[in-house]
Amino acid sequence: MPGSVDVHHISSSGTEEPLDLIALARATSLADIGARLRTALAAHFRISGVDVYVCSLEGEWTTLAGEPLGDGSTFPVLDAGNSGTVRFWGEGRQAIVVQRLHDGRILAVRVDGHAEDRRFDAQDLLSLRMALMSADATWASLLHRKHEKELLRRNPGFVARTSKRFFHAPKT
Repeated sequence: MPGSVDVHHISSSGTEEPLDLIALARATSLADIGARLRTALAAHFRISGVDVYVCSLEGEWTTLAGEPLGDGSTFPVLDAGNSGTVRFWGEGRQAIVVQRLHDGRILAVRVDGHAEDRRFDAQDLLSLRMALMSADATWASLLHRKHEKELLRRNPGFVARTSKRFFHAPKT
């Protein structure tokens, strides 16, 4: 597909599809980012057990895509200085990756390879971390565009003044 970005890696199983993160760039909300991230990771790892969650600034976890979350107590806690962490369990068949977003929220992805008898390895960890960092960059970009639109909405004369100054030839 033209314009897509495929990230490849070789793992012990060698069965992964390319991790296509370009779909994240077309997301329009945090929920949309979560759904697109879930789809990309499920296709990449060829598993159905991919769930995406977000923690608000108040500490409440909600489900963005996948199975509903119990209480979020299974997620690793991020210290103030850490931007992300990972935890494996179940003989390497399950993993949780947690990433702090630019706005302070926390994004978490839980992958479960039990149904497909899939074990995750160090290369998979890199793919998961990269996917969450891409999701964070997408979310930061959406917040930036939203902020720009809000500034323009509050000051509609700014566009006209800027357009005249930069896009019209000066009068002589």
